[in-house]
Amino acid sequence: MSTGADFLRRKVNVPGELLTADWRATNDWVRERAYFMAGVAEANILQGFRDIATRREAGELSATEAREAAAEMLEGLGYEAAPGREGTIKDLRTPARQRVSLETNVAAARGFGLRARQQEALGDFPAWDYVRMRASKVPRDWESRWREAGGGSAGSTPGPRMAALVNHPIWKDGRFNALGNAYPPFDFNSGMGVEPLDRREAEALGLLAGDVGEMLEREPVLESLNAELEVSPAVRDEVLWERLQESLLGFAVRHEGVLVFTDPNGTRRYPSEAVAEVVTAELPEGFKNHQRDAVAKWSRDSGEILDNPGGDAAHHLARLVERTEPLASGTRIYRGESFESEAALRARVEGLLEG
Repeated sequence: MSTGADFLRRKVNVPGELLTADWRATNDWVRERAYFMAGVAEANILQGFRDIATRREAGELSATEAREAAAEMLEGLGYEAAPGREGTIKDLRTPARQRVSLETNVAAARGFGLRARQQEALGDFPAWDYVRMRASKVPRDWESRWREAGGGSAGSTPGPRMAALVNHPIWKDGRFNALGNAYPPFDFNSGMGVEPLDRREAEALGLLAGDVGEMLEREPVLESLNAELEVSPAVRDEVLWERLQESLLGFAVRHEGVLVFTDPNGTRRYPSEAVAEVVTAELPEGFKNHQRDAVAKWSRDSGEILDNPGGDAAHHLARLVERTEPLASGTRIYRGESFESEAALRARVEGLLEG
């Protein structure tokens, strides 16, 4: 099951001079994979804020403690705002900028986790209600944004109540969403948030009427960062090649002069006879092979997974099945709220193990 901690952990630090408007113009997958702060090119400062945001998301720091930690970190690094920007939102020492930098990332991590978990339960909770969570000094005109972005189209309400299917494109529409993610928050320092709507409520609001079939399907497992990672090292000596492979243990294999990352626990696709090798490979101490453990758990007691389709083991088993080629024609072994059938999944998993 995806969590806010997963969201922050899987990001890649991208220091740079790009401003907020520049980042908005990038692909949403890039924004989702990158940990960035507008106008921050210093890698050590970026990492410092990321560490604090991670601790804040984990509940180790309060909002006040997080800002105090950020101030201490900046002082230790000798940070000074650019001339003319002291005390403005461009100054990383100001409470306003720290709230944006820390709380927005924490809120995004939690929003990502909420949406990922709800993908596992779309059959029962297919929609979101957009509601105010806290008071704001100057509330934004969200209802106008909602209508401009297509509120009232199939799968969404026209307003003033703002509700839509979880996978409705309105949530990412730039006319409604200033940040571009498919999960809250949808603007900086927003006092709004989403609440899950069950199927009965969604039907009563008319959200399930019309051409909404695709919006009710669970989105594919999010591709891992290393799903396509490979490298061609400048190594000619065969002995060195062997030592290089040994040092990488179960993380990479050699294929025609290229080291291909096997993507343990990830989503790199393999034929069924090859994926078993990836799943059973021994990894270095400290690295857990979650997909192998999920298969082992399934073999011991499949009911334990079937009864908890939103749990971690079900998540890892689903990733394993979906990364295996080919999938049975016209079927999906794992659906939004439950496995298609115990017999179907057992046959699929047993097929993987036979490889």
